[in-house]
Amino acid sequence: METTIPFTSAKTEVNRNQAFLKTWQTNHVLANVLGMGLLHTAISHGTTGRHGVDLTPVQFAAHTASLLAFAFILNLLQNKALQLKFDRGNFTDLGYFLIIIPAAFWLGYYTLYIPFDILFMYLAIGGINAFRLKSYFANGKKWAWQSVVILLIGAIVGIAVGLAAWQGFIKDIQGLMADFLLWLIITIPASVTYTAISKMLLKQHLMAE
Repeated sequence: METTIPFTSAKTEVNRNQAFLKTWQTNHVLANVLGMGLLHTAISHGTTGRHGVDLTPVQFAAHTASLLAFAFILNLLQNKALQLKFDRGNFTDLGYFLIIIPAAFWLGYYTLYIPFDILFMYLAIGGINAFRLKSYFANGKKWAWQSVVILLIGAIVGIAVGLAAWQGFIKDIQGLMADFLLWLIITIPASVTYTAISKMLLKQHLMAE
């Protein structure tokens, strides 16, 4: 019995790690597609129409509401993944998501304009992920800067694909469909990229524990 207990324990830990990493990746992609790809467009543009550089108060409120919805979904789904490995509630650190993500988006929009709203938003998510997970790893500082770089890479990929798609065919599409296509084409490559890299790096940190 003494020889089988460590083996069983180690196998259980490996299974927990695998479940966590798989769910971490899946839930982040789902949150991006649902929160930004679909709800952002439906709430911000579907209710108030398309806009130019200047937003009316109603348009600003609609966009902020959509960002809050995304932040809420991302927090919940990220916590659901973290619960497979760590002690987290469903809405742990929700306040950080609700404040920092919209603030970063608007900072980028009103200082450097599109696409820096998207870039700043993803960098904010990287900062939140760094803060939330660094205490769990022996080399928390390494994870912290990796998290920010990962989201930077994801944002660049999403923005690049989105701009190419806009110039290629989306600009010729009329109505709300163009917005849905654009945000899906931005968020899917961005989230798939940063979650794939973060999954790989998280596995390394877990193995080092």
